Amino acid sequence: MVCFLLEIILSSFVKEGYFLGFYFWLDLVATASMIFDIGWLWDYINGYGAGTNPASAASLTKASRGARVGTKAGRVTRVIRLIRLIRIVKLYKTA
Repeated sequence: MVCFLLEIILSSFVKEGYFLGFYFWLDLVATASMIFDIGWLWDYINGYGAGTNPASAASLTKASRGARVGTKAGRVTRVIRLIRLIRIVKLYKTA
């Protein structure tokens, strides 16, 4: 994240018209969204840490299981849609 912030700062000095332009804000938002991907930083912001109580740990485990089930269901749905699309294309070609 530090490297991306450094890139934004250096690009602001080097590239003409970059500072406060469209790509500046796009890069800034993309870099800021990385906070959600850095686990230890996000835990620090939310107040979770090494002293997490067992009840919240259990609820997090249940939530992660639910997320995995949802991910698998989404993958299956995509495969089914792809198969339907292939069937429609085959029907269109024969017609």
